[in-house]
Amino acid sequence: MSALLQVRDVGISFGGVRALDQVSFDVEEASLFAVIGPNGAGKTTLFNCLTAAYRPDRGTIDFKGGSLLGVRRRDLAGMGIARTFQNLGLFDKLDAAENVLLGRHSAMQCGFLGAALQFPAVRREEANNRGKVAEIVDLLGLDPYLGTPSAMLLYGIRKLIELGRALAMEPDLLLLDEPVAGLNREETARMAEIIRIIRRRFKTTILLVEHDMGFLMSLADRVLVLEYGCPIALGRPEDVQKDPKVIAAYLGTEVPA
Repeated sequence: MSALLQVRDVGISFGGVRALDQVSFDVEEASLFAVIGPNGAGKTTLFNCLTAAYRPDRGTIDFKGGSLLGVRRRDLAGMGIARTFQNLGLFDKLDAAENVLLGRHSAMQCGFLGAALQFPAVRREEANNRGKVAEIVDLLGLDPYLGTPSAMLLYGIRKLIELGRALAMEPDLLLLDEPVAGLNREETARMAEIIRIIRRRFKTTILLVEHDMGFLMSLADRVLVLEYGCPIALGRPEDVQKDPKVIAAYLGTEVPA
């Protein structure tokens, strides 16, 4: 497989403090790549660099062979990159389907005039968009919540709606920001199964940031572990899990010399 995303020697500092230093990895097409680490490891900072919220001081980030440095955040969807938000970004008064439909904006071809005049092509596009939304709603098991404003739904359901909106963009690269943060054990297991289904059905390349190592072990093809902004391990989940430096980072124990 070829690399869809290439990160080389990325670093960024805030007020003289290095938040990331010499971070490098590849994300291959149709793979699931995970970035993990304890709190304060630099996961969110890296995620923000990948999504154009921060611009690194050093290094390169290439997507499909082109640089992401200097790209505006609002242009990412049109390039084939979708993301979820840890704190969610739903419209509280809209229901699940309406929130998911908003994710189709990057795929819409008609302008305001076409939408107002309802040309045949516009009607076909609208039918296609609603069909995609219905498929995603069914996939995520959101049908029972249609018609209910998202603000009235449980947090775990809202997380699924957030995921659905990102999926609606039909991205080449799906970036998930701590998808199981705040979820209970049952919700976490459900999210893991949904991610497996997404990979099988859509062949979507996924990069996710998470601190729950157990959640990732059965999902990820490769794992990068950060500690204090520096990479300390990179490889297959089963190998990373046994790495003494990773064990020390998570358990707070000293690694024998």
